[in-house]
Amino acid sequence: MHPVLRPVLIVALLFSAVLPLQAESLLQEAWREYNYQNWHRADQIFSQIIDESDIPDDVIQAKIGEAMIVHFKIPGGRPGKAIGMYEEILQDVGPSHAVSPNLNLLMGRAYMALRKPDIASAKKHFEKILTDNPGSIEAHEAALEMAYIKSYVHDYNYFMDAINFLQKYCTRYPENPLAGTMMGLCANLALDLKEYEHARSYLIAWDSIGVMNVRYKSAVVYQIARMSEEVLGDTATAITYYQKLAREYESDNRLYFSQLRLKALGGEIPGEDIVSEDLEMIAAEQEETSDE
Repeated sequence: MHPVLRPVLIVALLFSAVLPLQAESLLQEAWREYNYQNWHRADQIFSQIIDESDIPDDVIQAKIGEAMIVHFKIPGGRPGKAIGMYEEILQDVGPSHAVSPNLNLLMGRAYMALRKPDIASAKKHFEKILTDNPGSIEAHEAALEMAYIKSYVHDYNYFMDAINFLQKYCTRYPENPLAGTMMGLCANLALDLKEYEHARSYLIAWDSIGVMNVRYKSAVVYQIARMSEEVLGDTATAITYYQKLAREYESDNRLYFSQLRLKALGGEIPGEDIVSEDLEMIAAEQEETSDE
């Protein structure tokens, strides 16, 4: 998923579930069109709800929807204008309303999306969520955003600050649904720092927790195997993860190479062996060539 669209969809789904959908069909249609990025149609429906609905919570959702279109529209998003719209809604509903954490999350992201990111303002909104709504899904999202901010400067100390922050957060909230994503970010930061042993441990933690994006599942397993073999010289772990890829991702395009490496390292190939016949054929051809 596009890096911008992931938070867009998450926040849209949060809003669609936060409030009771009394004008259910109309609001559901608006959020559906929004998630399809049919911006014009979604805006039309949100405007209709604002003009016609006498249900305050529905109007709030519609106003937020309009602001999110201004913020995230591709192309043409205007986060600076969206900030003012979010602020106005937040003032109207007050800090204790159910949508307030989501509004703070959106405002923090909007400040970071400015042409010149306003890091101080973004941090203020993310930290407010962490303080006022600890343990919530909005707080987990805010924690991830705080880690991105901490690693904004490409520097060893900044990266380590982000890694330590996420480690402590995951220790406090081990069951949070973004723990895997957090470990993935730690792994990427450690790789940038060439801290390969730590990077591998974060990748293993990510794989153990569960990689949310199906496109990355086998890639993480493969990266653990390759790093173990080529960088850390850990043959046993390399074999374990080559075998895991061969066993759990039979359609992966790295399966053939993984089986070749298992052969070379003396590991057993789980499932169907697709390389031995080729290796035997190559060996026979080489023998014929040497006889000539």
